[in-house]
Amino acid sequence: MKNRTLPYGYCCVDGIITAHSEESAVVSDICTAYLAGKSLLTIAEMLNERQIEYMPGVFGWNKARLKRILEDERYLGKAPYQRIISQEAYEAIQAVKNARNTQKETDRQSDIYQLTVPVLCPVCQSRMKRIYVSRRKCKTRWVCENQACRHSIDKEDDDMIKDITELVNCLIANPHTIRMQTPQATEPSMELRILNNEIARMLDSTEIKRDDLRAKMLQSISQKYKEIDPAPYTARKLITELTEAEPLTAFNAQLIGRTVNAVIFNIDRSVSLILTNNQIIGKESYDGTNHTSTESGQSDTAYG
Repeated sequence: MKNRTLPYGYCCVDGIITAHSEESAVVSDICTAYLAGKSLLTIAEMLNERQIEYMPGVFGWNKARLKRILEDERYLGKAPYQRIISQEAYEAIQAVKNARNTQKETDRQSDIYQLTVPVLCPVCQSRMKRIYVSRRKCKTRWVCENQACRHSIDKEDDDMIKDITELVNCLIANPHTIRMQTPQATEPSMELRILNNEIARMLDSTEIKRDDLRAKMLQSISQKYKEIDPAPYTARKLITELTEAEPLTAFNAQLIGRTVNAVIFNIDRSVSLILTNNQIIGKESYDGTNHTSTESGQSDTAYG
């Protein structure tokens, strides 16, 4: 693609750089929209909808092109360019830009960015993505990443963090909520039986190859370990974590990372927690409507 030789808004007439009447008006529109609170993405979409060329035969406005225009001091009338933007407007634009950048840095320190476990859709249990839209009344929207679903839920970050923290505090106050599971007696897998049979044949052999036997026995031990039901250990570990924890006065991402596998939305926009033992704990577990928590059937869902 051919690059512009002059900034957008200018043209060369008889060897003299002058303001382009149509493009300079677009520059003014861009500045007005930005000062009115519109985002660079929104402005780019607006210009693309109006089919405004960036240069002859070239469309496709984007945030990078708009950013360059808003930061370019040549629009203030620096020789040899004519003034298109007033000093006051330029300074106001830079102030807005700096304020937005500062807000972004502040937001990145907020608790929602410390939440490392996945947030799941109440409809299909796929992961949801957080989208921040400053111009909306509720600025945070969670959208299902499953293209066949795309279910969305509006929930402010502070409300999300508050609900999660309250549920964890309920668990800390009631660790008996965690269900202890009895280890399930299961038959050895086919793979383990084959390994054990091979070991038995090697031991019956008149010539025992010790290195081969040792390797086969290690394989058998490893397979037995894989087939041990981890549920009782996971539940005990979870209870220990909650018993030793102090009630939370602020969001604790570390504790949540150790005790929670995922956060799952409910249709009513409330949240439940899928714990590390796959037990689901929600507000109804403590409000008297349902004192028995359920076990997650989501162990094979998208978050895993």
